[in-house]
Amino acid sequence: MTTTATGPRAGPFEPEIVALCCNWCGYAGADLAGVSRVQYPPNIRIIRIMCTGRVEPNHILKALQLGADGVMIIGCHPGDCHYSSGNTRAVDVIEATREMLRPLGMDGRLRLEWISAAEGSKFGKVVAEFTGQVRALGPNPMKGTPGSRQGGHAARAATREQLDAIIDRTGVYNCVECTKCSSSCPIARIDMRYSPMLTAERALRGLAEELSTDKGVWVCTTCATCHQRCPAGVDYLAFVRQVRELGQPATSTCSHGGVFTSLSRLHSNPAVRQSGRLSWVGEGMKVQGRGETLFFTGCSTYQEPVFRNIDAHPLDITKATVRVLNKAGITPVVMEDERCCGHDLLWSGEDVEVVTELARINVNSIKATGAKRVVFSCPEGYRTFAKDYPELLGEKGLDFDVMHSSELFAKLIDDGKLVPDGHGKGGEKEVVTYQDPCRLGRHMGVYDAPRKVIAAMPGVELREMPNNKSNAICCGVASWLNCGTYSKRIQVERLAEAAGTGAGTLVTACSKCLIHYSCVLSEPANPQLPEKPAVAVRDLTVMLAESLGIKEVGK
Repeated sequence: MTTTATGPRAGPFEPEIVALCCNWCGYAGADLAGVSRVQYPPNIRIIRIMCTGRVEPNHILKALQLGADGVMIIGCHPGDCHYSSGNTRAVDVIEATREMLRPLGMDGRLRLEWISAAEGSKFGKVVAEFTGQVRALGPNPMKGTPGSRQGGHAARAATREQLDAIIDRTGVYNCVECTKCSSSCPIARIDMRYSPMLTAERALRGLAEELSTDKGVWVCTTCATCHQRCPAGVDYLAFVRQVRELGQPATSTCSHGGVFTSLSRLHSNPAVRQSGRLSWVGEGMKVQGRGETLFFTGCSTYQEPVFRNIDAHPLDITKATVRVLNKAGITPVVMEDERCCGHDLLWSGEDVEVVTELARINVNSIKATGAKRVVFSCPEGYRTFAKDYPELLGEKGLDFDVMHSSELFAKLIDDGKLVPDGHGKGGEKEVVTYQDPCRLGRHMGVYDAPRKVIAAMPGVELREMPNNKSNAICCGVASWLNCGTYSKRIQVERLAEAAGTGAGTLVTACSKCLIHYSCVLSEPANPQLPEKPAVAVRDLTVMLAESLGIKEVGK
């Protein structure tokens, strides 16, 4: 007995394959195969698209998430694209997607092929080959399981009763209309039409349906500046998050085509296995399966291929963290089947049940290792475990301590177990400034530990930006939502503030801050934005590893 997307079916396994075919060549080739009576397996489901250059990783992940056993992308031969270079872009996208699927052991379920309108016979041959390949792999592990459901909730209007309950829980009735939130908001500085206070006012007026689809609810970066400065104690962070759960799905506003939210949904499926997740563990790294200190590596394995064309390399942070811990005599536990923490799903309006399932899987996996302390290099993972998991699983859901890597590094430096020597730096000091990540700073109150780590590095001088610590400006994006002109302006202005200190390097302790700033620096000049300053962006842990004389930081 096998299972298909339409239910049980007797007999041997027959894969269901989705084929995204270019209108001009791939689809025409399929049409020629049909009229020419070319025989090929009936397992393929063809979807006509205008160009393979329009395929995003999320389209592929979504097909697999919903139970397709394989995905084919079929386009014009290189040089024959009707849109000049669409298929060239497709090569880059498909390779990045394949790298994301590799840790999941699902990279063999994806194929890119060039077939012209005159190659009907080749179409039949390729379909037969790929069908045989997928048949040998067996059914998609998500097929027929509770996890193979459409991620995100359906669009639905909030009711007045639901909105009133959110207002009660988050203290919105206490708003005194002082506008401190709006005057502090990084988005409102750029778009004066946006105001957290006015969003709260719409809630108080009972405009439930209007509010649940309000763009302003999704524009908010949840940086917590307004939350921190509100004299009336309004929990605007919780208000935004809970209203998002009632409104339109956030996929229409997700940057990078929503690929990371799709990955997170994939991870919520207990049937998924990640046989290749630890392929980044390099020669000389010491890790183990059981122990007292566990390093929760986060999503850098999946971020790396998406951002391989910018100078960010989030996976280097993961590698550097392990090597720094090894230098201090700590062999961390790393989990092969670690899942996404669920942060981005939680803040982008996803059904809470999906995030709760991720929390349950992660906590049970950690408990099985015997870990008493869990360390995060990602502030978002740290915040999610420390504040959101207890809410989702109950206060006693965690029986281990959680901390950010910068806190542990600062302690190890104080204890003399890490002694940075400046890796042979001489002459003038390297002048740096520090970007406080919102989740690490305002959300979790960690300000001093990263600065202690920087201060311990010989040859490095820290100069603070005018807006620092609790007053720091965010990087303009959270949960991969709305990475548009507003976000880019916030980033460029923050980089200009960094350069204004005389620093040549902006240091941060968050992989997403690193990605967002590196991304805007890598883009061509934009006349709608201020001129970009000449400043580098680096990660704190990578800098510490180099200062400790670790030469294999990215290996």
